[in-house]
Amino acid sequence: MKVYLNVYDITKYNRYIHILGLGAYHTGIEVNNTEYAYGYNFTDETGVFRTVPGIHHSLSLCERIYMGETTKTPDEIFDIISSLSEDFLGKDYHLLLKNCNHFSDTLCKILVSRSIPNRVNRVSQVAHCLSCFLPPSIWNSVLEDDRPLKAQKPKYSDFI
Repeated sequence: MKVYLNVYDITKYNRYIHILGLGAYHTGIEVNNTEYAYGYNFTDETGVFRTVPGIHHSLSLCERIYMGETTKTPDEIFDIISSLSEDFLGKDYHLLLKNCNHFSDTLCKILVSRSIPNRVNRVSQVAHCLSCFLPPSIWNSVLEDDRPLKAQKPKYSDFI
């Protein structure tokens, strides 16, 4: 099965800062005609959710990157998503330390042994390095547009 990284623009300023290798993006991994992503919620439930590939409730798809072919079966993918759903709880979401791009990178490494492009999460990486200069509010913030519409734990039927 083909694996894609779907990249969504979070801000209109990406068109200006992308030439510097920076940008603020939301991402999801598309496999078997389903997209999986991660976002904030304030419960003890998972932040992993599934959606129609290439469609986000408030963001525009700006890039679809072919990441490779996975040899995982639908059953194995279901088990992987279920396991990651336990590791990526909605309340653990953090704009800089544990965001949708971290989830996409983890899932991509498992499925195709390849990381997502560094530029996709570079703003988070740079901000983390400069954290001593950032206001405390950044460390406690959640990006509003990265919240899932509904945090749905994937069902077995998604894979058959």
